[in-house]
Amino acid sequence: MTTEQRSAEITSLLGRRIAPGGFVGEERARLDARVAAKSGIPPEEASRRVLAMEAAAQRTAAAAATRAREATDATARATSVGAFGTVAALLLGAIAAVLGARRGTRDRIALLTPGHVRRPA
Repeated sequence: MTTEQRSAEITSLLGRRIAPGGFVGEERARLDARVAAKSGIPPEEASRRVLAMEAAAQRTAAAAATRAREATDATARATSVGAFGTVAALLLGAIAAVLGARRGTRDRIALLTPGHVRRPA
């Protein structure tokens, strides 16, 4: 096998097995053999390297999941604060509309009532 072929098979094995969560039986032996052949090291050392790589990949995946969870929580908090701010603005707008309508109605009644003197506000 050429170096490129070994690298391609190692990549293929890693791509198929990292996501589901580990190597089994024949795939682990094939991967160990390919890594040993590519690196020129004994199979035992290749097996240790593969195990170390697998553990590092699992740690990286766990760290990425934690960061994603934290980002999701931060987004949820920011969205809830924004929603509460929107509700507060809508309530203030409704209050202003009611007060404005009352004031306008009183002024209109005062203007239409004969003999009524309007007092300054």
